[in-house]
This record gives sequence, C-alpha cells and structure tokens, in this order.
Amino acid sequence: MGFAAPERAAAMMQCTRDCVKLLSPDGCITYMSHNGRCVMDIDDLGLVLGKRWSALWPSDSTDLIEDAVAAARKGRMAHFVADCPTARQRMARWDVTV
Repeated sequence: MGFAAPERAAAMMQCTRDCVKLLSPDGCITYMSHNGRCVMDIDDLGLVLGKRWSALWPSDSTDLIEDAVAAARKGRMAHFVADCPTARQRMARWDVTV
C-alpha cells in the first residue's frame, strides 16, 4: 500500500530543509512545513495560518511579496531575496521562490 496524496505530500515536505508554505490565491498561509516553522522560529502554527503572507514581512517588503503572489496566481514564478526577522526577532535573509 502506498501513501495517500496528502500523506505523500506531507512526507515530501519533511524531506526538505526549505521553508515550504502553501498559500491561498489571495496570499494567505494555509500550510507551512515543519522545517519551515523551525527556521522561522514559529512555535505555534496557529499564529500564522490564515494570515496574509505579506503581513509577516516588514512593511517595506509588502509590494514585493504581493507582486510575487500575483505572479504565482498567473502561473508565473517569482524570485527575490529580502530580509525579514523570524518570530523571535532574529534577523534573517531569505532567498524566496514563489
């Protein structure tokens, strides 16, 4: 017996060290990988689920994030590098592909 699709996807997410998020078409976080929560210092996933992804970034990055989400909505890939603090206010530079 194989894994069901959701179980297979969850198992794949645990294999990467990347911070993987699934966003709704309007840019809200619907899933974040365990390793992503660790690297972003997020202890309680409930604090970010349903929130706009751009709201987790400094305000001067809002347009950058919203533009990346808009590109993804149109089926295009977006890439950027930007600084954003983790949930524990540790400054980090993120290399992001959307």
